[in-house]
Order: sequence, then structure tokens, then C-alpha cells
Amino acid sequence: MWIFLATFSMVLSATRRVYDKRLTGHFGNFPLAFVMNLFSFVPFCISLFFFPIPENVFSLPLNFWIPLLISAFVYPLQVYCYFRAVREGEMSAVIPLVTLAPIFNIATSYILVGEVPSTLGYVGIAIIVIAMYLLLKKKGTHFKSRPEMFMIVSMFLLAVSASFDKIGIQASTPMWYVFMNATLGLLFTGILTLYTKEHVEIKNVRNHFRGFVIVGLLLSLSYATM
Repeated sequence: MWIFLATFSMVLSATRRVYDKRLTGHFGNFPLAFVMNLFSFVPFCISLFFFPIPENVFSLPLNFWIPLLISAFVYPLQVYCYFRAVREGEMSAVIPLVTLAPIFNIATSYILVGEVPSTLGYVGIAIIVIAMYLLLKKKGTHFKSRPEMFMIVSMFLLAVSASFDKIGIQASTPMWYVFMNATLGLLFTGILTLYTKEHVEIKNVRNHFRGFVIVGLLLSLSYATM
């Protein structure tokens, strides 16, 4: 079952990135993240009526709250680097770098949750990474250019967050953790939008309403299945 869910999540994420590229031309990094979170928040709220949540959400252990807070603090920097990479780089050059996340996740998962891939898992990761390297090398991509470096940093932060997410989910339920993570993500990106004085861009949302609806649905579904 997890293979189907993981594949479905990646297909949704790949589809969403096309819209990400378009929207980066009209919004700053934090306003874009805030509005995307806002549009995905409604599906997250609705999902609470269909998926199990803890009986007492206020008595969850520190194994839930600490990973949740760490993941929420990492998220703004991760999404900032991601949007910088998508905005400044070519999609065909920066998007293949998302395959670096499993490599980083080997280390973070081992340190934080004590998990290591099987031999077959290592082989699969190696095949994907080698294919990515050959693809970008043939294209002439320079791994030291700024957009590529932003994407590499983003994938490292994503791997860190994913390992903390694993701990938090084990201490609660998947959908409750996703809902709380989305709530804090919305809060933190909203604060940063105000701090950077980019909140004036939000008035342009109505001109891209359809795009944000699609992105919100894709983001919520891909994150929940992940």
C-alpha cells in the first residue's frame, strides 16, 4: 500500500510544480507559500472528519510536539530555497535534483529514527541518482550555480523534516499531524509575509484564483499521501 501512496504523492507533486513555476513570477517566496498553505488548509480541515485523530489532542507526548515544532521551523527556510530554485532556474535543471532527498534521508532517518534502507533500497536510490546525474551532465547543468544550490539545500531540509515527521506521526495519527503541521506552516509563513512587508502581493490572489485552487488540492493530497 505504501508504494502506491508514495508514487501517487510524487505524481501529484510533479504536477503541482508546473503551477509553482508560473506563480513564482507573480508572488514573493513567503507570500506564495502562505497563500498555497491557505488554499490547502481547507482540504486538511475537511479530512479530519474522515480520518482518525487522537482521542485527546491536548495530552499528546513530547514526541509529537517537539518534532512538530522543529519541522514547522524548518519549513519556511525549505520552501524559501525551493521557490528561489524554481524561480531562478530552469525546471529541467532544478527539478531532477529532488531525487537527492532520498540520499539525505538515509542519514537523517538513521540518526533520528534508526531506519536504514535495505540492500535493494540502496540499489534503487543509486540508480535514480546516477540517472539524474547523467541527465543533468548531458544537459550541461552546473551543480554549483545558485538555483541548483538552492534546490540541494531545500532537499536536505526536506529530508530533515521528513524524519521528524515520522517521529511525530508515530506519536499521534497521520492526518492530525498533517493538520497541525499545516496550521503552523500557515502561521509561520503568514508572520514572515508580514515581516518582509510583502503582504501587499496577496491582493493579486484573485487574478490567479484558479491556479491556487488547483495547487491547494494537489498540495494537500500529495502531503497527506506522503
